[in-house]
Order: sequence, then structure tokens, then C-alpha cells
Amino acid sequence: MQTIQLADVRQEVKDFLAMPDGIKKNIVYNRSFSGNHASKANILIKDDGTIHYSHNTYRISKGVKYFLKPNSKSGFTVEPNGRMRLWFNAKLQTIPFIDEVLKHLKREWVQSCYLQYITPSLLGKIIVGKITNPHDLCKAILKMYRVQGSPALLNKCITANTFFNKSTLLLGIKTAKNLDHFFEYLQDNSLDHTYSDLCQQAVILERKVDFKWSQKRMTEEHKMWTREIMDIESDSLSNDKLQWLDKLRPYTPEGFTLIDSEREMYTEGKTMSHCVFTNYWSSVRHEMYVVYNITYSGGTYTLGLNYDQKELKFNQLYGPRNTQAPAELHEYVKRWLYNTNKQLLKTKFQEHEELLHFS
Repeated sequence: MQTIQLADVRQEVKDFLAMPDGIKKNIVYNRSFSGNHASKANILIKDDGTIHYSHNTYRISKGVKYFLKPNSKSGFTVEPNGRMRLWFNAKLQTIPFIDEVLKHLKREWVQSCYLQYITPSLLGKIIVGKITNPHDLCKAILKMYRVQGSPALLNKCITANTFFNKSTLLLGIKTAKNLDHFFEYLQDNSLDHTYSDLCQQAVILERKVDFKWSQKRMTEEHKMWTREIMDIESDSLSNDKLQWLDKLRPYTPEGFTLIDSEREMYTEGKTMSHCVFTNYWSSVRHEMYVVYNITYSGGTYTLGLNYDQKELKFNQLYGPRNTQAPAELHEYVKRWLYNTNKQLLKTKFQEHEELLHFS
């Protein structure tokens, strides 16, 4: 039987517990150790090849004397056949020091970037040596999701693409007509605004995105899918005004129309032939986004603004079919945003002063 210690109670904690009881120890506790935690972690390798990993945290508490009170515990067992059992209903990703466990078991090839894709089943196979390299791990990941794809291309995405993560992989599995084309696209690109929108629409419409489409074909599909989704949704749209937008009405200038209902948002998207309703209505409803229709110099434009409960921040400004807005309109919007945010801040400050005065 072999025991490998990964973490032990810090020496400063041990020194504190060893101090004589008294006022000085109470002062040290309140200054440095109140609410602090200590942890222990061990790997136990039994003679039959079974591996146990345990991680325990302790809180420094005081009864008659100061002592370490168990706070939380987690761990797992891996049997010689690779079967893994997690302890205490834990989730694998919440168990600390998994990378250290692999390092001490001489599985250093498992880089930290792989960990979010690894399930208990895969980790058990890695630990007992049934999976021994990144290629076989990526092959097992694809097999787990029951999809066809190149392990080599997946491995490149995981190790070399900073914006690739498990959510991106799952989105590709759901929406890509050919998963390898999806991986190849991500070698040199991120999921830009249009492709991201298209993937969301594909999930709704239960369709597939071909990542070999030309930019023109992709734009056309995006427009058609946007109209189709809006037409399906139009029957149940509400005309009720969103009351939270009332605070912005006093700052709406001439030529600006505040889009404040579900049906108006739908109409804006359909009239302007873009995806503002499909992709942003939920954010407007949850008080995180604001949309205006702007009439300017004979043209019509849609302005989208992020809102964080404090100020409005520019997000996008497009004409029909996502055409570019004039530079002078951008400048006008920029000046209006600056002045409006000053007014919003002033109003918020006045409300705060009134509340303090009332209190």
C-alpha cells in the first residue's frame, strides 16, 4: 500500500493550534484565522491496484480549545478495471487538485485544457492506463457524444484555440452539418456574430449549419432563418409595454423611437430584415438591452445598447439588412449617449439623496 500526500494543513495553522490558550491566541485568531480553512489531500494506492483520492477541508473553530472542525470532503475511488466512483454525490469538476492527482500518478500528458471535457468514466480509464495520449482521449470524447469527427482536429481546437471550450464543442455537435468542417473553421476563426446567431437559429429550427458555406450563402441563410423564426413567433406576441423602460423615455430625442414591447421588437426586426428580435428580445425583457429605431436624413436605422443598470453602452447601429449607418449618425449617437448617461447618473444620485433624507 502506498500513500501520496498532495496537501497538508499549513504550518502556520499548526503553529497557531500549538500556541498556549489565552488572550494572545484569541487576538491572533481574530486577526488571522477567523473563518480560514485548511485542507488535506491524499492518494492511497492499494496493493490490488485500487486508487483512492480524498480531499478534506477544515475550519478553525473554538470550543473549550481551538480545533480543526471538518467542513467538507470529496474524493473518488478508481478500481483496477478503470471504473470510477465519486464520493458524497460530488461532481468531478468540483473536486480540487485533479491536475495534481494526475501529475503524481505520472499522467502529466493530461494538460489542464483537457479537464473540462473529462468525465468520471474517462478519468478512470486515464488513471488505469486505458487512455494514454491526447489522440485517444479526443477519440473517446467524440465516441462519448456518439458523433463522427477527427480526434486530431478536436485536439488542435482544445490545445491551440483560446476561445474553444466545452460549450463550443456541444454547440458544434448540435448544429454543424460536418463536425470536422466546424473544427477546421475554428482553427483560424472565432464564432463571429453572424455564425453565432446562425447556430442559435439552427438549434431552434432543428437544422444544420454548413461551415463550408461562403460568406454570401451564410448571410442569405441567416436572413431566411431570421424571417422564418419571426413569422412562427408573431402569432403570440404581446403589445404590453415594458415598464422598466419608462426611466429612459424622457431622454428619447426627436427621430428616436424607443422599442418597448415584444410586438414592436418583432416589427423592427422584420421591417429592417435583421435579427434584433430573435437575438435581443430576451435581453431587453431582462433589463439588459435597449433598442431604438432612428429616422435620420431620409434613412431608418436600428440602434442597440447594452444596459447595466447604471449607464447605456453602445453595441451596434445598422440600417436595413445590416447595412452600415452613416459616420455622422454614429457621432450623433455618441454625443447623445454621453449626455444621457450624465442625466441618468444625476437622477440616480438625486434618488439616493432623497432616500437618505427620508431615512
